[in-house]
Amino acid sequence: MMFGLILLAFIAYYMFNPSSSRGSCCKDYQSQTNMPLDILNARYARGEIDRKDYLERKQELSGQTQLISIKKK
Repeated sequence: MMFGLILLAFIAYYMFNPSSSRGSCCKDYQSQTNMPLDILNARYARGEIDRKDYLERKQELSGQTQLISIKKK
């Protein structure tokens, strides 16, 4: 009977402990992956793309759009 309670307590501790290795795997993976903007910054820093390409791609990734003004003649 006592062995069953100890085993149950151990299983409950393992399942609900936030610092268990099972719960931290996803956090580590997410912190190691690069976001698209980080990759773009690194490529620009290494000189793989020029300033014009960098600014265009950064604008696309940011979701910003340029307003186009049409002048009437």
